[in-house]
Amino acid sequence: MLSTFASIATIIAAVLAIFAVKIAVKQIRLSKTQSAISLYQQYLELCTQYPRFARGMNKPIKRNCNQYEQYLWFVASMLHCFEQVVLSVGDDPQWQNTIKSQLKKHIKAISVSGSLSRDEWEKSLLVLIKEVTNQE
Repeated sequence: MLSTFASIATIIAAVLAIFAVKIAVKQIRLSKTQSAISLYQQYLELCTQYPRFARGMNKPIKRNCNQYEQYLWFVASMLHCFEQVVLSVGDDPQWQNTIKSQLKKHIKAISVSGSLSRDEWEKSLLVLIKEVTNQE
């Protein structure tokens, strides 16, 4: 009789452990999604703060254009944000589509970025950038 109770207790403990692991995995996924949402919200706030940059900008003919210099920093901030989003949510197709749609708006600045040629960004972000630049 005692061995039967021990066996039942072992089975119950195993079931509870599996349940706890499932809850932990779900919480980790939720945390990563919340992190991505928060990061993207920062990018949207940057767009609200600088709406003239949010749609993209052509390189001006005149040299030393302060506004274009600011725009390049905007793009660098955007890329950093997107890199963190990609690190948080991995290869989620919805996030990838969201990021690619924003990258397309800034394709001219991204295409000439020296940081791309130096592979300064996370590989998964570089894949998205290359997909967008190859489509254009």
